[in-house]
Amino acid sequence: MHLCLCVDDILRLVFRCIEDRSTLCALARICRTFKEPAVDLIWETLTAVEPILQASPFCEWATDGSTWYYHVHSVTMTGTSSGDSQAVFAD
Repeated sequence: MHLCLCVDDILRLVFRCIEDRSTLCALARICRTFKEPAVDLIWETLTAVEPILQASPFCEWATDGSTWYYHVHSVTMTGTSSGDSQAVFAD
């Protein structure tokens, strides 16, 4: 890898030119040098909470065709699901 790609500020400037979130996600997985600037930019440009909830093991998603529903399971202090859940609606 060229030495200029090891400079965090340069990487952040280059990554800001990328408009496709899937490309940023791929860059974050390529190498350790790219991970932090790419992940930071993904968080900065996140426009909704649903992608975070979809990645959570404590959420279940379902749809009736027009509306998405998800259930958030409550978590105990040990990090295990207690079985209780609440319904949350996402349009």
